[in-house]
Amino acid sequence: MPPAAAPVRATPGYWRNVGRRLAHDPVTLAVSLVLLGIVLISIFAPLVSGGHPYAGSILHRLAPIGAPGHWLGTDEAGATCGPGSAMADGYRCLPGLFR
Repeated sequence: MPPAAAPVRATPGYWRNVGRRLAHDPVTLAVSLVLLGIVLISIFAPLVSGGHPYAGSILHRLAPIGAPGHWLGTDEAGATCGPGSAMADGYRCLPGLFR
């Protein structure tokens, strides 16, 4: 009589092993969260920004932070300093922060 075969045990697949190892690495998790945040900000930027970053009014020039309609104020040209404009040209809103 032939010897009884040992029961076949399924081993975890390659990608399951990779996923388990990455999930236990804190640096990988932190970098993944940062990258996910950048992707989400890029996707939802039009919803958060107050309008077109270069469309402005000279009447609203250098509005302070918290001005109605301009959460982060305006720059020298009256354009909104917000999340969308920070991506486009972030340095132009710095003078308003130091007044």
